[in-house]
Amino acid sequence: MDFKDYYKMLGINKDSDEKEVKSAFKKLAKQHHPDASTGSEEQFKKINEAYEVLKDKNKKSRYDYIYSNMKQTNPFDSKSQTFKQQKMYSNYNSFADFYKQKEQELREKQTKDKGQKQEKRTRTSSSNSKENKSDFFEMFFGKQKEEANKTNGSKSQANKESQAKPSKGEDFEMLIDLSLEDAYHGCMRKIEITVSSKNVRRLEVSIPPGVRNGTRIKVASEGKPGEHGGAAGDLYLLVRLTEHEQFWLDEDDVHSELTIEPQDAVLGCTKKIPTLEEIVEVVIPADTHNGRILRLRQKGLKNSQGEILGDHYIHIIIDIPSKLSPEEIKSYEYLRELSNKR
Repeated sequence: MDFKDYYKMLGINKDSDEKEVKSAFKKLAKQHHPDASTGSEEQFKKINEAYEVLKDKNKKSRYDYIYSNMKQTNPFDSKSQTFKQQKMYSNYNSFADFYKQKEQELREKQTKDKGQKQEKRTRTSSSNSKENKSDFFEMFFGKQKEEANKTNGSKSQANKESQAKPSKGEDFEMLIDLSLEDAYHGCMRKIEITVSSKNVRRLEVSIPPGVRNGTRIKVASEGKPGEHGGAAGDLYLLVRLTEHEQFWLDEDDVHSELTIEPQDAVLGCTKKIPTLEEIVEVVIPADTHNGRILRLRQKGLKNSQGEILGDHYIHIIIDIPSKLSPEEIKSYEYLRELSNKR
């Protein structure tokens, strides 16, 4: 099964907002519509599939998590950690279950349609965008869950008076924005869950240290209520790290910039540098050039067990003051004379 890059299909980036997604889809739909001179039914189906996922906030949230893990090698290997994380978004325990279900559906459809003449599909109908989705779409965003819910709802209604059984409530998922410091050290956060228009539940949840962008935190029994006395579902908090003013990340490593003056770069100096853990003193060696990178070992990100996995890299920037005193100007002139003599 191939991963589907829906952003690439629509010609947008991961940070595109809802308006940009819609605009890109309209432009491509007009270009690839089967009735257009440059139309392509296959391409038209692809962009419809991409738009169906990216226009829906819940589906887009699940897709972005899958998308963020695609740098790993063979992410759909059932033995990989990425697959184990991603399959929680699917209605199937494995790809084998997925294909088994697809084969069963095909057999049932062939039996149902036996002896009937297959009607020609209308190429221009927008309903085509809801048929023949890719295996990737069906695995993670297919109709199985919705149809199962409808079927379960019908059965529940039919058996309500006779043999209603307790059933666990559905799980609930929501985004939680964290600063880099809160994600690194862990924190307590107050959140609100809207149960209904008149019922808002307020919780204080514990964020463990070492969480990353895309980490799912389980809060047991805080999902939707169960039916007929069944247990409540669970709440899952999907971590999203906010942009930091000083630091940026590259996998497990933290990066920052340090601005020094020319004399410090030439002669060397000692500077106090903030890291995620503490403020440390760093020796800037003499003859440091602009753009030099200094490494602070074991000062990067850590995992949930507290093990430091990355380093902290300092990017040196040499700043020339915009205003110099007469004495400073004379000093620079003297340095230039020395340099010319050399």
